Amino acid sequence: MSMSRIALVTLVVMLAALSAPLLAHGGSYVPPSQPPPDAGQSGPGSPTGGSWKPPADSGSPSGSSPSQGSGARAGAPQPRPTSTGSGVAPSGAEQVPSGVRGHGCTTGGPAIDSASAGWQYWWEFNKDQYLALKSRGLRLSSQGGSVGHLTGRGRHADPDLFVRPEPATIRGDVLPLLLRLLADEHDRDIVDSSMLALARTSGEETAQFVIDALLPFLAHKERGVQCAAALALGVLHSPRAVPALTELMRDSLQGRRLARAKGPVDRSVRACAALGLGLVNEPDSVDALCVLLETTADSDDDLKSCAIAALGLTDNQAGPQALSFLLKLLEDRRLNPAIKSHVPPAIGKLCQRMGLSDPVVERALLKAFGGRDTDALVRPSLAIALGLVGGVPSDELEQDAVLGALLDCCAAGRDDATRELCFIAVAQIGARDSAPLEHPRVHQALRGLFIGECLRPTVASDRAWAALGAGIYGQARVESQGELGEALTAAYSAEGDPSYKGAFALALGLLDDRGPAGELFADLRERQDQELNGFTALSLGFMGYRPAAETLRGQCQAQSILPLYRMRLATSLALLADDGADEALIALLGQGHAVGVNAAAARSLGLIGGEPALRTLSAMAADPGQGSLARAFACVAIGMICEKTELPWNARLSADSNFRCLAPTLREALDIL
Repeated sequence: MSMSRIALVTLVVMLAALSAPLLAHGGSYVPPSQPPPDAGQSGPGSPTGGSWKPPADSGSPSGSSPSQGSGARAGAPQPRPTSTGSGVAPSGAEQVPSGVRGHGCTTGGPAIDSASAGWQYWWEFNKDQYLALKSRGLRLSSQGGSVGHLTGRGRHADPDLFVRPEPATIRGDVLPLLLRLLADEHDRDIVDSSMLALARTSGEETAQFVIDALLPFLAHKERGVQCAAALALGVLHSPRAVPALTELMRDSLQGRRLARAKGPVDRSVRACAALGLGLVNEPDSVDALCVLLETTADSDDDLKSCAIAALGLTDNQAGPQALSFLLKLLEDRRLNPAIKSHVPPAIGKLCQRMGLSDPVVERALLKAFGGRDTDALVRPSLAIALGLVGGVPSDELEQDAVLGALLDCCAAGRDDATRELCFIAVAQIGARDSAPLEHPRVHQALRGLFIGECLRPTVASDRAWAALGAGIYGQARVESQGELGEALTAAYSAEGDPSYKGAFALALGLLDDRGPAGELFADLRERQDQELNGFTALSLGFMGYRPAAETLRGQCQAQSILPLYRMRLATSLALLADDGADEALIALLGQGHAVGVNAAAARSLGLIGGEPALRTLSAMAADPGQGSLARAFACVAIGMICEKTELPWNARLSADSNFRCLAPTLREALDIL
């Protein structure tokens, strides 16, 4: 879809800087079964910063306001206000967010304070890997709605839902339609959406036809269309697109010819070409990306950041070369911190994707993580990377360097942005442990951390991140779900702040703990808070709570609700395998509403639409009597329904990224529906 006007209306934010420097960690992590060695000497306000330890008892969580009895350490920021944390006002009518009003690749939307970039932002960037709607649908259809964790334990579903249309339908109907739109239409939104839909749906057998159709748009008069064309070549995921993308990124004579540029190729177009090379994932591209990074000045921070992100997508025989280069960048003290902040997540993603486990990588990340001169922009990125590469090598926390460092930061880290992401990192490490029975003390410590910080947080705002950690960890650790679910239910029931209540609700859904489903549904029907209700709806969807379907469907069809709320309602309906909302959403798409309504309707149809919806959407896209915006969003939904990958094309870029300091072009790529 359009790189700026028709964008996902929810989330993407770039921060110019994080204001508070990270102080020394202080203290050390102490397992719950042992008393802290400095008990009575070091507290939250002490110079050493203290250590995490479990609550003194397992009573009910405090229902007080964040400023009362939370145990917040001295000097730490006060808990965040009850805001959406999503860039959208918590209530009111549909609105067009600032990031979708301009045209072009880098809108440079307003920066926000890091205190606003809360757990909701993390969820929006990472949700696709936990929703996995296509994987759920395939399992539902293949098992006939049989019992299983991912399918919602006994839920029945229409076997036509979520299953990608037949290849013959895509080749015979969808691709010709999209190619015809590209050839005949001049509306910028229809052109952009058709290009990306083509790339999402086409396989290698039709790749050359798509490339031939896309290449002329690299020379379009509008930069945004050029950017969309470059990204679409990457989304196509064909090695045949590599030569054009490489020349564009290099700003070579051939690249300038492709763009019909009288001078240098626009930097945003080059950045999109770099991202495209990462998405295609060919070995030869690694060398081209490394050369670009070596020869490009830090003043081109957007281009360099996108090239780094592209290296992080490497999953081929050139992976060791990419990893070695990224480690050198990590050690480069002269590298602009805004650029370097992209390096650790790229290292972590590359290692995780390729299954690389190297003590050298862990030592390099730990050295930077513990370094006093590490920039505040970079340290949260290091926490993300450590969560991706760390493991549980033993049952002695003192010997588990990565896990121990992250737990220390959960206990005593003074920088909110880093400490919060450490909760996610330790949850990911614990969830990946392949031998949990051999590491009982480690897992006791992790459970104690999540439960203690949900019920009696040391820093009030940490309870949302502890809840997310509990949900992520508990999804994989079935043996811990009962204990974690009990604590999360108690925390949810006692919580008065809607933001934190939403985090507890979502975590219960991730655990698939159905015990509190009735309470959540009753709360959803009684409240008017769309932000909180959106996360409650997601939780009910994860739980497979079908009694909520009719209510959710009715709210999803309402016209005057926030776009983000509509998307979460539709996502819940998709999790419930509900097929009752298609017709109303298609009607909504055709009623000439603003961008936000159309974006939400298209996203919703892409999530829950099947072959019948595809036929209706195709007719709408082809109908010149429809509004151009409705036709463009119909193309978006078509691309989502027919997407060849299990996760959305940009999920690889968004997951495990430092969402607080994204490069502008990367931010725009993640905005796209």
